[in-house]
Amino acid sequence: MATDLPRAILGHARARNATHLVIGRGKPAAWRRLTGRTLSAILGRRATDFSLHLVPIGAAPVRRAGEPARLPPWIAALAAPALVGAATLVSDLFDAIIPDAAMGMIYLVGIVAAAVGFGPLHGLAAAVLSFLAWNYLFLPPRYTLVIAGPQDVVGVVVFLLVAALLTGTTGTLGRSVRAARARVVALRRLIEFSRRLGAMHGQADLLEAVAREAERLASRPACILLPLPPAPGETTPEPVLRAAIPFDAAPDEAGMAAARWALAHARPTGRGTDTLPSGTDWQFRPMRTGGARAGAAPSACWGCVSARARGWTGRRTGR
Repeated sequence: MATDLPRAILGHARARNATHLVIGRGKPAAWRRLTGRTLSAILGRRATDFSLHLVPIGAAPVRRAGEPARLPPWIAALAAPALVGAATLVSDLFDAIIPDAAMGMIYLVGIVAAAVGFGPLHGLAAAVLSFLAWNYLFLPPRYTLVIAGPQDVVGVVVFLLVAALLTGTTGTLGRSVRAARARVVALRRLIEFSRRLGAMHGQADLLEAVAREAERLASRPACILLPLPPAPGETTPEPVLRAAIPFDAAPDEAGMAAARWALAHARPTGRGTDTLPSGTDWQFRPMRTGGARAGAAPSACWGCVSARARGWTGRRTGR
């Protein structure tokens, strides 16, 4: 049993003419890290004639460029009342300082926030609620919806016009931001997929990568089928399953019949299409290679469980 582990490792590596050392990072005690007495620190000082590689602990998987998480519908439904309530509390705190007619400016902040964060309809709802709260609680005579003076009428009209204008412009801005975010997500997915394709070592890896990308885009089980030459006396190519995500996702007999049709006629087939829409829960689409001539037969087809499939809940499949 070696008492000096770093010396034993270096002696063993030199005896076999090794040039690289690969070790795990480990979880040494804090006093060892502070005093530099961890295995990696000692080897870093002694192994000057080696290339030292440290393997991280539980290397995190590559973050998938999925779409930004959406808020539950009930949060969006409560957004306008919550923002109007917050504006009412702030207005109540400054009731003795800010004139009654100026309270509308505080409510405009909540209207803009609702329109930008949740859309024009929520901004419009916040505008209506803000008008009712401002008129009932702060405009004289208070605790009624009666507007007493001409100046208050002008103030209310201006408030409603400004609120409508802000709701429209900020709602458009919010849609533009969401569209730009979707484009960024699509670009990240394309870059990530191209990186995976660059690391492929054969057809099997390529087909699995395509199936995985199809499953991620569709959020449903997906597969890749390649056509075999037609049997003697047959004219329709026979599809063969080559990759599936998850690995046990396989079309049934009706699904394979739809895949044959897709390969033979180069048209989308299966549930959700105009061809064989009710015979299977799968949908198949033909694929061609980039160098295929116009009108050439598809070189493969990919399929996924249709969103209209019986019993489909919309949850992502497990890995």
